[in-house]
This record gives sequence, structure tokens and C-alpha cells, in this order.
Amino acid sequence: MNLWLRLERISEIPWLAEGLGFIAGVVYALQSWVYAHTQSSILDEGAYLLKGYLFATGKYFPFQEYGPWSNHMPLSFLIPGYIQAVFGPGLRTGRYFAIALGVLTLLGIWIIARRIGGKWWGVAAVWLVALNIPLVKTYSVMSSQGLVACMFVWLLVLTLGPRRPTWQILLGTALAALMMLTRLNLTPVLPFLILYIFWENGKKAGIWSLVVGIFVLVAGHALFWPGILRLWVAWLPLEWIPLLEPWAKPAGALPNWDPEVSISDRLLSFFQGIRIQFFALVGGVFTWIFWPSKDKWRSAWRFRAAVFLSVLLGVLFVFHFWASLLKNYCVFCFPTYLSFFHFLGIFLVALAFSSWEQFADRFKRWIPPVLILALSTGVGYSAIKIWASKRMVERLAGGLLRVDVPRLSGLRIQPGTVELWSLAANKFGWSEVDIFSTTTAALRAAVPMVLGLILALLLLRFGSVGWGKLVGAARQNRFSSAAGVFIIFLIFGTLASLGMGFSPGDRDCGWDVIASYEAGGAHLAEYVPAGSQVYWWGGLSTVPLLYLPDVEIYPPQINNGYSFRLGGDPDELERYGWWSQELADRWVRAADVILIEARLYGGFATSFAESEAFDEVSPTAPLLPCRNNSPIHIFLREQ
Repeated sequence: MNLWLRLERISEIPWLAEGLGFIAGVVYALQSWVYAHTQSSILDEGAYLLKGYLFATGKYFPFQEYGPWSNHMPLSFLIPGYIQAVFGPGLRTGRYFAIALGVLTLLGIWIIARRIGGKWWGVAAVWLVALNIPLVKTYSVMSSQGLVACMFVWLLVLTLGPRRPTWQILLGTALAALMMLTRLNLTPVLPFLILYIFWENGKKAGIWSLVVGIFVLVAGHALFWPGILRLWVAWLPLEWIPLLEPWAKPAGALPNWDPEVSISDRLLSFFQGIRIQFFALVGGVFTWIFWPSKDKWRSAWRFRAAVFLSVLLGVLFVFHFWASLLKNYCVFCFPTYLSFFHFLGIFLVALAFSSWEQFADRFKRWIPPVLILALSTGVGYSAIKIWASKRMVERLAGGLLRVDVPRLSGLRIQPGTVELWSLAANKFGWSEVDIFSTTTAALRAAVPMVLGLILALLLLRFGSVGWGKLVGAARQNRFSSAAGVFIIFLIFGTLASLGMGFSPGDRDCGWDVIASYEAGGAHLAEYVPAGSQVYWWGGLSTVPLLYLPDVEIYPPQINNGYSFRLGGDPDELERYGWWSQELADRWVRAADVILIEARLYGGFATSFAESEAFDEVSPTAPLLPCRNNSPIHIFLREQ
């Protein structure tokens, strides 16, 4: 009996699928709990939590002049803000809310995959998420990725598939509009969803869906009018709509953060995204390659749903590819951007896989080998920082470069030998340091790329034979040989990619980050008087300020250097939510309290605090268990 038949018999065991799905949920929840307690807080998380709490408690409101920089749609701040208003401000509330959102997202993924592909696709989908460590990490902190992913999955739960109840369709449409009011980068979802509802459910449901979507959008914009135009003006040509100029960014202000990113780093980010979401993205591409004619689909609704998911996946991928890899602002955000919508690829495969059996081998034969070779080599390159430690690669490079080789002169072999590095140094005039560092970097990239290439070549050579032995002759005849090779590649590529983080220990900071922030916050609250004007230079994440709810801050500092500008009118900058060195000088002189993280100690704020009428009191303990330079120094103005 071949493996495929054995798996089919096992799949018939009652409640096995449900049990495995439940175990996946437990595995996800336990991992999420651990990562919530061990990941260091970053700028985005601190901004969402602090701005949200300030907005929810009425200290400021979104898009307020001279308030915090509202660089995203209002619900991305207000939802975590109101959660803190109910359960108390702080990192614990935000992280536990993120865990709950992740579990709800996983439940929604189970429901959709089971509905469109059967119970075993439901199992596969939840395990693909539960074993994806970078994804679990992303969803375990209070960022907009986890919040939006939960909204996205549940609007699909309500609308995707045949004969959805009208109330669910309208609720799903409203949720899509609310998602748009949470993150602007998900704007394409609402119009494509309404078009799909027209197509799948008819004119009446489509019109009602259109009315609900417009109503929610208009109502949301009315609540934050006209400040919300600040976000739209960045996407609209001012020369065509001059009335929007009052909400444009301040003129003459250059960003402080504008790095030059190499092509190699852009490729690294791209293939990291492919590796981390291997099944969703590669599976989606394979589905498009094996796309059958309309009459070959098992049902008409499956065809319509597949078109809808394909359009969303393609549009959102291109949109986020452009926003990250084709710009300089956040090139390495591409892998995390995919977490907004990666599940679309999983759903697409679950929906269409049963139709792969209908395909003939009708596409050009060069497509499978080229695609598999390119992906394998690229995914290998993405593991450049994972496959070995720096010391191990340095030893490998050192051993290679110290191999004795014959001496050469004028392309003729001379008596005696010389070490390889010395030969290169004499030939090209390179220094020993340059040779060893260049060789180390080349090996670090080349070894995983070559390994990926070799595995791809083996698959192309023996894949068809292996597929036949795996599934048996009867099943093999229902797939083309190319489809069999692609399926093997998809399975093994997914297994090889799952569990591989962005880099070893990325953002992991030891147990317990939440408790250390709370201890640091309690220490700050003990020394910083209520009503104090606080100058913040305490690190990227402003989470510690959540434990000082009765102080005044300089709102533009919440986004640290990302809202810092070079040049521009200071008043216009502050009005918009930005700041500059001139404003920093002004604020530090007016502050009652100056907070400075240890690793930032020694800058102009430190010099001012030490030279003026300030007393330093006992600093906090390290806010991050993994960093000894993370205490916050506290300077209080003398009374």
C-alpha cells in the first residue's frame, strides 16, 4: 500500500482532524504567550499603545494640531487605546490583547479553510500558522499586523463562499470598511469585496453591501474630519486638488531617516518574505500556473472565490512590494507586511487544489525548472544569517584561504607554495583584512544558495519518479508530472521553511519583558511628580510613559527619529506632529523631567541636564532583560 492510500485511511478516523486542529491552537497560544513575554518592545508597539491611550482618554484626539503624529488611520490607535482604558494602560494589556487577537485569527483561518477545502485543509491551515515562528512573533506584540489580520480573516469568514446570510455579508462589508479605517494599506480590500459580493450574491446583496461600505467609511471620515485628509493627501496630486494644501506635509522638512539600501539587501528582504510565507506565496503562484478553464472547476462558486482571492493576493502583494522594496523608508518591513494578508494564499490553495487533478501538462516545460531553481536559490540566500554563526563562517573562510597552492608568476607555476590569500593579495593588491572579510561574506551567502540549488536539481532529476512511488500509479495519472514535482517542492519547501525566524533570537530578550517594563514604570512613577513636563529620550519604544499617566509629554517625540525633520518651520513641524533640533532645544530647556536611556546617554540632552539645575536620581533597572544598557536615567529639575 502506497503512502497516499495510508494517509487516506488515517484521514477517515473520526474526530482526528478536529483533535489535531485543537492541538495546533494550543501550540499557537503557548508560543504566543512565551513570545509576548520575551520580545523587546519596538517603536511601533510603543506608539500604538501610548497614542491610543492618549486618544482614548481624551488627552488628545487623532489628527489634532500640536498633538501626536497620526501617521496611520485612527482605529489602529483607538482600538488598543480603548482596550487599555478598560483594562489598564501598559504592555501587559497590549500583549494579552494581541494574544487574544491571534487566537481569534487562527479560529477564523480554521473556519474558512474547512469551509472551502474540507476538514483536512482546515488542519493544514492552522498548523501552517502555528509552526510559523516569525508570524507568531509578529502577532504576539501589539502591532497593527495582528489587529488587521484578525479583522481581515473574519470579514472573509462572513462573506467568502456561497449562500452567505445577508446579515453576515453586510457585517463583513462593515468590517472591511473598519479595516480600511485601521490601516490605509488595506484600502483595496473593500472595493474588491463589494464587487465579489455583486458577483457571488447578486444585485440586491451587492447594492446593500455598497451602501453599508460607503456609510461606514463616510461616518468614520466625518468623525475625524478634516484632519484625516492628512493621510489621503499623500496619495493625491496636490496640483490637481489645491484645496488639500492645508493638510499637506510641512514644506522644506527633510526626513532624518532616509537610508540608502543596496540591491542585495532588497533581494534579501524579498526572499526572507518568500521563505517565511513559503506555502502561501509559492502555493498561490502554483495555483495560477495550474489555473484550469472555468468549466473544469468543481463548482461555479469556487471559481468566483478563487478569482476574488487571487486578485486580492496579487494586488496587495504588489502594493506592499512597492511600499517596502522599491522605497528606502522600510525595506526590511516586507516580510512583516506580508503578515497582513498571507492567509489569502493558503485559502487559494485550499480552494483550488482539488481542481489541480483536472490539469493537463499544458504549460511550457521550462517554467517548472526555472521557477524551482530560482526559488530554491533565493530562499537559500534568505538564510544567510541563519545557517551558521559568524565565527563558524570565519573559521571556514580562514581554513580555505590558508590552503597552500602553487606559486604563480606570469601564469606559470613556480617552485614552492604560498597560502591562497597571499596569492590573491599579490595578484590584486588587496589587504589581508579585505580578503578575509570579503571571503567570509561570500561564503555566508554562497553556501546556503548552493545548497538550495543542489536540492532543486535533485528534485528536478528525481521528482517525477518519487511522486509516482509516493502516490501510486492510479493517483499519479490524475496529475501531470510537473504538478507532482511542484507538489513535492511545495511540501518540502514548506517543511524546510517553517520554524526559521528572521534571524536567531530576533527581538527575543529573555523572560520577562512585561514584568521588567512594569518594574521600570513603577520606579519612574515613584520619582516623577504628577503634572511634570517630561522630555523623553528613553529609547525607541515609549511604553514606559504608559506608567506615567499624569504627566505632560512632547507628543512628536513618540515616533522618535522617524518624526524628526531637518529644516522646516518649527511651528509648522510641531503643529503637524513632527519635531526638529530647534524644537528639541526649546523643549529640553522647558522640561521639569528629562528621561534618557543608558545607551543614549551622553547626547545634548544629557549635557544640558548635567550642566543646568537638574538632579539625577536613581535610574531604573534595565527595562530589557537582554540589554544592560536599557536603564533609564532620571533627571529632575531642582525645586
